[in-house]
Amino acid sequence: MSELPALKKITTRPPAHAGGPRLPRQSGAERRARLKDGRCPIHGRVFDLRNHPPIGVIGTCTRSGCEIFAVIEDGIWKLPDTAAELVVDNHLDDADALLTLARCLSRAESRATPGLRAAIDAELALYASAWIGPEPESGEQPLIANDG
Repeated sequence: MSELPALKKITTRPPAHAGGPRLPRQSGAERRARLKDGRCPIHGRVFDLRNHPPIGVIGTCTRSGCEIFAVIEDGIWKLPDTAAELVVDNHLDDADALLTLARCLSRAESRATPGLRAAIDAELALYASAWIGPEPESGEQPLIANDG
């Protein structure tokens, strides 16, 4: 499990001195969850609601200087097109998926018995032999069952 902290460090954010593009500090999933609750996707503050007859109910962030607003349509909060990228999956969502996979693999690795490992090796050998033909005689091209 010692690889998990290193994986998290690699996949979350580059160091501040890296000089690359500024990456979001919040995942798209976190921001979508806030928006779904009627809160600002960036700051998490509850929207200040106002009724605008031609548009409907508009929620604005209560934090000073924040220009984020959302409109409620059919009971679902929606951001304008100019702010839609805030709730799209980003590198942090990818990092979370990688960390989850790493945790699952490490748990599976620790629970696998020698008998299970042997059965998996035998199954993989059978699978490989079905795709790879017999050894070619000298001068012949190798025979592969799947041309791809």
